[in-house]
Amino acid sequence: MFSQFLLYTSLCIILDRLQNAVHDQETNEHGEVMQEVRTYIDKNYAQDISLEYIADHSHLSVYYLARQFRKYTAYTVNKYIVSCRIGEAQRRLIHTDDRIDDIAVICGYTNLSYFYASFKKNVGCTPMEFRNAYKNEAEVFYAKKTLSSVMK
Repeated sequence: MFSQFLLYTSLCIILDRLQNAVHDQETNEHGEVMQEVRTYIDKNYAQDISLEYIADHSHLSVYYLARQFRKYTAYTVNKYIVSCRIGEAQRRLIHTDDRIDDIAVICGYTNLSYFYASFKKNVGCTPMEFRNAYKNEAEVFYAKKTLSSVMK
């Protein structure tokens, strides 16, 4: 009787460890796939991509991709695409003198009104306000720096 109990307990432990190993392997595989999806978006956000396109490109179902991507990144696929586009737009507004409509196209927006609305929703101001605020801040910083070097 005791030997049966010992055998049963040992089998339960072995099965539990086997299940955990399989789960860990699946989690790693899912993580790798989601990292590949994220890398694909990082490289192609300026293209006309969507959840459906990425799912098809990755050979995943739309529902599976949506769930797993959010689980691993805390973003929906569409929100991640928008954050990549808006982040690049912010970078270009700060570091270039490119026209705003050119920046919108470069960042993957074909509709300028949608770009303005998306930018304002995500950043809290229009692209022009953002650019002006940054330039004004930079001018104040350099003026203070120049003034302090003159005062020395």
